[in-house]
Amino acid sequence: MRHYAVEDEVRLALGRDLHDWRSAGLLTPEEEADLRGDVATDLRRAGIMLRLGLAAFTAIAGAAAVGLVFLVTDMRSEVAVSITAAVLGAAAFGAATAFVRRFRLYRYGVEEALALGAVGLWGFSAGLLAAETFKTNSGGDAWFFAMTAVAAGSAAAYRRFGFQYAAVGAVYATALLPMASGSVDVEFKRIFAALVCAGAYVYASGARRLADNDVTRSDAETVRAAAAAGAYLALNSVILIEPFGHTVDAWYRWTSWVVTWLLPFGIGRAALMDRDPLLLRVALVAGLASLLTNKTYLGWPRQPWDPMLLGVVLVGAALVLRRWLSSGADGERGGFTARQLVQRESATIQLASLASVAVQPAQARQVTAPEDPAFSGGRSGGAGAGTEF
Repeated sequence: MRHYAVEDEVRLALGRDLHDWRSAGLLTPEEEADLRGDVATDLRRAGIMLRLGLAAFTAIAGAAAVGLVFLVTDMRSEVAVSITAAVLGAAAFGAATAFVRRFRLYRYGVEEALALGAVGLWGFSAGLLAAETFKTNSGGDAWFFAMTAVAAGSAAAYRRFGFQYAAVGAVYATALLPMASGSVDVEFKRIFAALVCAGAYVYASGARRLADNDVTRSDAETVRAAAAAGAYLALNSVILIEPFGHTVDAWYRWTSWVVTWLLPFGIGRAALMDRDPLLLRVALVAGLASLLTNKTYLGWPRQPWDPMLLGVVLVGAALVLRRWLSSGADGERGGFTARQLVQRESATIQLASLASVAVQPAQARQVTAPEDPAFSGGRSGGAGAGTEF
């Protein structure tokens, strides 16, 4: 059962949108002030920096507490360690629940760190217990049970607290179940992960259609976009090498080459039909990834001018698309526009531009060692005198 009422979460979501609507000219300052009273709740939130700081502090304090328990008890049995870790995970999950009920915290960092710490402890406990029970050195059984516990714990964290990233973690943990097994082919691992993500995509799409509020719809859109990205990464045998494997058969290589070109178009079509900007971003990034990996698939040599040529193509496509959208009636076509409507999108663009500046390709500098002159390093006297003089 979710600890937050849907009405409160809807009010918080509307409260976040009010400022953007006023900045876009959709609301006057007086209208925004009047609506603020209608969307007020008793839930306590924190800014992003305070939220990250509290989460980091809680994680450090929790790790210290877990370490202290193991140090004081000095347990020698792995079974006892795994049981203790599971109990500590349950205690952390209970503490997160208590903080939410007592202090009405909502995305405050503290309850998030405790819930995710509980998921990690449950995964560690299940993996350790499986390794001790099956007595295998391959690690496949331990990994399978650990990922199962992580998936179940992440699903529980989403069901109780509504963490969107917990729902995404449950999907990815399920997709990674067979990854550590040495008896499973690389192709099966990739196909299994893609099928899990495809199932999550279909389920999230149905949940989005049936959603009766913005919060549920946003959760479904996030899971659907993450599932689409996961399916693409699983099928693309060039981008994601680990943990799947380094080599694949020729039939899978060429099949995945075709699929990785078709998948961005299918995802993009669904995003345009549903007016889903997050899924549209996934489609655009997947299409760009297909362009970047095309030469590797075909075995063609890479050239130094490839990034420059790709940049010119992308800039040209962006200019043509912007010109086409702006030339429509009222600067829009089919409900899409190139104008900036809300400030939140501006922040996203600024973060992307900063990332493009900060992440630069590393260039190896070739330093040529100078030739040793005749007067260097004298052995028989000062002033550079050497044995040759």
